[in-house]
Amino acid sequence: MNKLTIVSICIFVAIVVVLVFVGVRANKKPGKHDSFAQCISDTGAKFYGAFWCPHCADQKKEFGTSAKYLVYVECSTPDGKGQTQVCVDEKIEGYPTWIHEYGFSYTSEGEPEQCGLRGTPDLSPDCQKVASEFLKSWIFPGRLVVQSETDPTIVGSVYDFAPNTRTGQMSLEQFEQSTECELPPEV
Repeated sequence: MNKLTIVSICIFVAIVVVLVFVGVRANKKPGKHDSFAQCISDTGAKFYGAFWCPHCADQKKEFGTSAKYLVYVECSTPDGKGQTQVCVDEKIEGYPTWIHEYGFSYTSEGEPEQCGLRGTPDLSPDCQKVASEFLKSWIFPGRLVVQSETDPTIVGSVYDFAPNTRTGQMSLEQFEQSTECELPPEV
């Protein structure tokens, strides 16, 4: 081997080592929403999704590197053609689905549309899209869908749902508003 080849190989190896080191350090930096995501998990919320689901990817993207603190349950079989038994048992009908183990409280700026079960006659087009075979559904302003076996307790504009309430994709602000978890201040 000539000197030029040896020097080129050394430079290439040095670049690879630096890139690996930078990548490892970047993964160890705390994420912007680490404590927020951990708080959401501590409330008993579980995120059911599928690797091929674009809305699930969007939900994870909102949390950034902090998504690793969420309790995530993969529902898709590896071939993407079926559902895992845990999600069949939980009656997961769409992705993403958040199950709020300890219940869910939401303050609404307007009346939600209440939807019957799938197959109920005269459902609005919006209700037809979100109707469940198992649960009643409410569509809140801002497109938040909430599903529950029982009606919420309503005091003023606050809707308190029982344990194991389900929601679809939520914004970080909706998580903050419905939990005691606080988003970090904008910098």
